[in-house]
Amino acid sequence: MAYGVSDRFKTAVLQSHQVTCRVDITEPSTGEVLYTLGAVNDGQVTEDRTASVRRTGDVLVIDDTGSLTPTDVDDLLMPFGNEYRPYAGVIFSDGTSELVPLGVMSIEACTIEDSGDNFSMRIEGKDRSAKISRAGFQDTLYIPSQTSVNTAINMIIAATGVQVDTDFDLGEDKFIASQTFNIGDDPWTGMLQLATSCACDLFFDEVGTLVKRMLTNPYDDDVDWTITDDAAFGNLLAIERRIQREDTFYNYWIVTGENPENNVAIPTGVAYDDDPSSPTYIRGKYGIQMNHVQDTNLTSNADCQASAQHLLEESIGLSEEQTPTFLPNPAIQATDIITVTRSESKLNGIRTVADQTSHSLSPTRASTAILRRLLRS
Repeated sequence: MAYGVSDRFKTAVLQSHQVTCRVDITEPSTGEVLYTLGAVNDGQVTEDRTASVRRTGDVLVIDDTGSLTPTDVDDLLMPFGNEYRPYAGVIFSDGTSELVPLGVMSIEACTIEDSGDNFSMRIEGKDRSAKISRAGFQDTLYIPSQTSVNTAINMIIAATGVQVDTDFDLGEDKFIASQTFNIGDDPWTGMLQLATSCACDLFFDEVGTLVKRMLTNPYDDDVDWTITDDAAFGNLLAIERRIQREDTFYNYWIVTGENPENNVAIPTGVAYDDDPSSPTYIRGKYGIQMNHVQDTNLTSNADCQASAQHLLEESIGLSEEQTPTFLPNPAIQATDIITVTRSESKLNGIRTVADQTSHSLSPTRASTAILRRLLRS
């Protein structure tokens, strides 16, 4: 789901425009701004839908006065609790601006770069999922059978003691088999597995809220953005296409669950590409490429079948990866649906889904993305 911006922002990013960036250092529990880095000239934020930690980033801090260089454990840029919030946006012709939040990052490292003539610091950050992983389980957590996924995720959050805002309204919910998490297990990994059982993404969004959301459907959902080489409103600078066959690209899925009563057969679902017009048709040149997923959260044949069908829909058709470089647009997020037009590369309004986005905190560098497209005949 694209971040909401004004119409004039959408127009501005399709042509040459002036970029502005800002970084706030904030107190994690209240969000209070402790300090604002006004003049930011380097850094980057990457959002990767396929990574466990979805948002990571870094920012270069110029400390001409020496007031920010950390020496004590409670100093502003020490990696012991404070967060930073990067923003990037557009300065319009009338001098006003519009900024887009790019995430809420815990400060993970501060590197001091002192060459004598130049002095700067680079802070690195990860979104709040890193905080949940670090907290771990201080005791065994048992989640009873027939607990809903949303409730189970909230139980894990409570067990870690990490305070987060949540938004699960756009994600499906279902009841699961019993789960036991032990001391030493990673709470964030457990939460991701629970969300996957509902065919959902689970991640911290641009303002630090924990979101559970259905996976994007590239064919049915609305288009969020256009990347094009149009002469009048063209934001595309360069593009690379890669069409590949991967060992992780399956056309036959078997999903098995768990029978909580242990008195009937194990729940099972099977889905495969039986469309003769598809390049991944199981009886065609592609052949059969099977994968088995065992998900102990699924307790019925219907749940397993729905999961298998969903996994098939995500993978049938040959996969193409596109990597465009385009004029800065920090509002583009992972899972946004983007159409790409570049006639020389045989792309004419092709629908893609963003798996990864990278936005610079430098006013002179472009944005990049990794887009995924499914080819079908």
